[in-house]
Amino acid sequence: MFAAAAAGFAPAFVDLIQFAWHGWYDGKGDLALAFRMFKRARQSGHRGAWMTFCALAHSGKAGITLQLCAYLLRPFAFWRYFSAVRREPFAESVLLFNRLSREPILRDAA
Repeated sequence: MFAAAAAGFAPAFVDLIQFAWHGWYDGKGDLALAFRMFKRARQSGHRGAWMTFCALAHSGKAGITLQLCAYLLRPFAFWRYFSAVRREPFAESVLLFNRLSREPILRDAA
């Protein structure tokens, strides 16, 4: 996943947001890394970055202000992603793998 993100594959950045947020590599979440990956995913043009970020920010782990912003931005994020999927459903900028998962699909690979 890190190699794919280093190569510029936009969906890898979105998965790294979840990877850092939930702390699959050390047991505790790294919010700073999650924010950096969100910024990179957004800069790469991935349409699902806002959806993933809003879904994770709803947990309140990063504070009440960010949680409130996530609630307000969620309709915008959904519409942006939905319209991108309708226009080009198999493009790299709209591809999502496991947006709502709480743990890696292959535990040995993580």
